[in-house]
This record gives sequence, C-alpha cells and structure tokens, in this order.
Amino acid sequence: MKLKSLLLGAGLALSFLFGSFATQAQTQSNTDAYIEKLQTLTLRENLEMPQVDKRDHETVKTLMGRTAKTIAKDKAYKVESMRKGEVIVVTIPTDALFAPNDTLLIDGAGDKWLTVFLQYLQRPGKYKLLLAVHSDNTGSKYYTENLTAQRIEALYEWFDSKNREGAKYVFGYPMGDTQPLFENNTRANRASNRRLEIFIVPEEGFIRSIKSR
Repeated sequence: MKLKSLLLGAGLALSFLFGSFATQAQTQSNTDAYIEKLQTLTLRENLEMPQVDKRDHETVKTLMGRTAKTIAKDKAYKVESMRKGEVIVVTIPTDALFAPNDTLLIDGAGDKWLTVFLQYLQRPGKYKLLLAVHSDNTGSKYYTENLTAQRIEALYEWFDSKNREGAKYVFGYPMGDTQPLFENNTRANRASNRRLEIFIVPEEGFIRSIKSR
C-alpha cells in the first residue's frame, strides 16, 4: 500500500511537471507567433496595436507621460507623444550615430544614445521599440533606402548584443528619404531630415499590469 502511494505520488508529480512544460511550450509558441505577426506589420500598423481600452487610456497616458518627462531631462533628445499620449516618440540625429554615408555605429555612440532604451526591453512583452531611420535626399532612391536599411540592421544588432530576448520586441523600418521634416534645400534642413525615431509603445504586458492593479 505504501509503495502504491509512493508510485501514485510520483506519477502525479511527473504529470504536473510535464503539464508545466507543456504550458510553457504553448506560451512560448504563442509569443513567437505574436512576434512573427508584428514583424509583418507596417510602421503605421505596428503603432496602432495593441489597442488600449478606453477605461485604461488615462492611466496609460499618465504613466507614459511620466516616462517621456524622464527621457526629456536629457536635452539631447527630442521627445514627443502620439496616439493621444499613449506612445512616446524620441528623435535622435543620425549624424550622432553614424559617420556620413556609413552604416556602422560610431564607436561609443550606441552606449551614449541608446542605453536609456534598454530598460524598456528588460521585461520582454511589456513594451516594443519601433525604429524608423530617415535620410535626406542625397543620392538615388535605391541608395537612400539601402543606407537606412543597413543602419537599421546596425541598430538592431546593438540592441541584440545587449539583450537578445528583449530585442525580439525591436522592429526596424528603413524610411529612405520618403518622410522629410523639411525641404532638402539647405545643409541644416538636410541634417534635420537625417534622423532616427524611436517609438516606445506599451505592449500587452504593460496593459495587463495596469488591469491587475
């Protein structure tokens, strides 16, 4: 009888263990599928999801507003908001990150300019970072598209080197010269058009944490 009880207990323990593994595997599978879906979205589509319930909007707006104010303490960053305050937009001149016409990060530029964003990847699934790299109109359309694409790759590799799991929630968009802020008719205007925009978007994990309060 004692042996039977021990065997039954061991069987229950193994059943629980395998059930736990199966649950974890299913959760990971769901996460991977969700990330793959995000990878197929345009910048506009990715900025619009996940949707925040109207009942949670003010809370999200308040918390993201505090985050924006913290980042804006460093005057080197241009910090704005969109989606009625739910999403933060941080603009960095690409001249601070890359040498002219180059696609490799300037030594130390990643640590200087991008480290502040690593905190939003510490808990994968709480935020996502959307990176949009823009150029001026110097060169052909193919050249500007290729330049911004390679710069996106360099930026992603930097984030991946710091947090591989968190970098799954970093998505890049090479914009070429399609969205200038100013007409490309002066040196100053062209410099302003050469920029990196980092969108900090609250993800499902952030929204769940609000609901659990």
